[in-house]
Amino acid sequence: MGVPVEVLSTHPPIAVRGQIYVAGPIIPIGITGGAAYANLDAMGTRATPVLIPRAGTIQSARLFDPSDQGQPVTLWLLTEPIATQTDNGALTLSDDELNTDIYNIYFSGFDDAANGQVAFATSIGYSYRLGSGPATDLITVYAFMQARGTPTITLPALPTVTIGILVE
Repeated sequence: MGVPVEVLSTHPPIAVRGQIYVAGPIIPIGITGGAAYANLDAMGTRATPVLIPRAGTIQSARLFDPSDQGQPVTLWLLTEPIATQTDNGALTLSDDELNTDIYNIYFSGFDDAANGQVAFATSIGYSYRLGSGPATDLITVYAFMQARGTPTITLPALPTVTIGILVE
């Protein structure tokens, strides 16, 4: 993990069998500045498209919290985009949307560095395969953040997630 955003954005994404693919950065879309979230609130209005290998094992994930809140967050990974949500309102998913859920990553233990915090989810080990085709094909899934505490996000300091996936 720990790949700088600059490196991720200057190299075209490629998935190589047996290697770790770093998905992201995943940044929520539609967060309003100064929003004081409640537990289970939607963080943003739309799911963020993210490329992942068609088949792999989610190994770990990293949440960078530049707003220095240190509050738990769940990252939903879904195969389809979800309906527009109300930022800072209860996350509302239909049964059909819930059925597209691939995996949820929960971040709760934060390391504080005075002006920001990071949290890691490690030893996840969740294997998946989405459709047919080569495991190394990159496909679009959708990520959405949900508050699990009471963070207040200050713009432009948006939470950012990267996910480490072992490519099958």
